[in-house]
Amino acid sequence: MAIIPIEQISRMVVNLREPIADSEKVGTGTLVVYNERPFVLTAHHVAEDTSINGTIVIKGDGDLPISIPIRSLVENQQLKWAVHPEADIAVFEIFPQNNTLMSLLQGRFLPIDFFFNNKSAPSRNIHLTSIGFPLGLGVHGHFSPLMFESRASSGLLSLPRADTQSLQTFFALENPSVGGYSGCPVVDTSIYAAGSMVTSGGGTCFYGIMHGTISDNTGGKIAMVTPSFYVHELFANF
Repeated sequence: MAIIPIEQISRMVVNLREPIADSEKVGTGTLVVYNERPFVLTAHHVAEDTSINGTIVIKGDGDLPISIPIRSLVENQQLKWAVHPEADIAVFEIFPQNNTLMSLLQGRFLPIDFFFNNKSAPSRNIHLTSIGFPLGLGVHGHFSPLMFESRASSGLLSLPRADTQSLQTFFALENPSVGGYSGCPVVDTSIYAAGSMVTSGGGTCFYGIMHGTISDNTGGKIAMVTPSFYVHELFANF
């Protein structure tokens, strides 16, 4: 498996923004390609809050943010999300409405082959990186998605989803997530520091999509991740 530099991954993640009254709902998505067809992938609960009136924000030249109306990326002014029947993931297919948009998006799409396809959690020894837009930060003035590193703190778990309370398979991270990271990729970047040396592993691997944080009245918080085998299941219907 090839190694994808972090800077290249930052061109594949997008900020999804939906206007509500005097504010916005925000989340993170990833541009992916399946059978040469381009898609936006995110969490289902983010998709539910994202309509034809929303925008996606991508990285432009000089780290400037570029906002693209979703209505310019769909056919017949209809945003059609495809949703996994069990997992908190959803995609919509992109149909750029003009050559300028096609040029802007070219070279930004991640082949789904980079998504892990085994029904198992990542090793607890792997450094995992979550890349997204907590609280909607990282798209004002400069485009700069934020990252946090963690490790898997569990194997696969069957737990209720935070949005629907239906059961789904997850794995947990050591650190909690933050609102706005929902839908972001959770990645083994295969490059990590070992003392003063930088070591390359076996290749970049996307292990899941951020679901969110579960907590209790003691203040304890755990990030839950939707494993990426669900991504392969969803695209198998296309």
